[in-house]
Amino acid sequence: MKYFNKAFLAISIFLIMTSNCLAQAAPEKAIKLSEFKEVLKTDEPDEIVVAFNRVKRNQRSWELISFTMSLWLKDKKKYPELNWTLIDSPLIRLETADTLLQANYNGFIKINKEEFHAYARKLILEQDQVVKSKAISAIGILKNKNDIELLRTVALEENPVTFTSTIIALSSYCGGETEVAIKDIHARIKLLENKKRMLEIISSMKDFRPFCRKN
Repeated sequence: MKYFNKAFLAISIFLIMTSNCLAQAAPEKAIKLSEFKEVLKTDEPDEIVVAFNRVKRNQRSWELISFTMSLWLKDKKKYPELNWTLIDSPLIRLETADTLLQANYNGFIKINKEEFHAYARKLILEQDQVVKSKAISAIGILKNKNDIELLRTVALEENPVTFTSTIIALSSYCGGETEVAIKDIHARIKLLENKKRMLEIISSMKDFRPFCRKN
């Protein structure tokens, strides 16, 4: 079980940090626009999340990314057949933002990141822990140093749903402020399991320092 946890952690970090490589390495898991639209007509949020993950594996497709931008812009007149009630929900809207932020980070599109940042940051203050965890992942892509204190506060809550994603997000930042925050969190958290998990994440993230660059 210990080996499984470490393997799962490494895979999770790898997916976050190298989404552009995965998009090229696994084309068979990409999704076509027609299929993506069909999924977005359903009442199945889990299937929609899976579909967005498949979009992320094909970020080079301008057709898919421009359509995803239409979802963010809520172009309901152009696509009235879609399930906008679900698309506009916080979890799916965060998936939309996360997809576009990753495409921006990997150089496939250029977007105004401030709008996405404001939306994700607002949701981190919400009570729904699943939504909060997804928002933290989006914040982690942006690597805004003004979020370090907010992420430190969330980490100190030691919520099992958000703790790992928060530490991964923080560990992907660069600079001394992040190191100070991480050391402070490790000193102040109470659960031994979380202390061990932090050390595992920090150790794993060292392998991804080549990705430490300005977004």
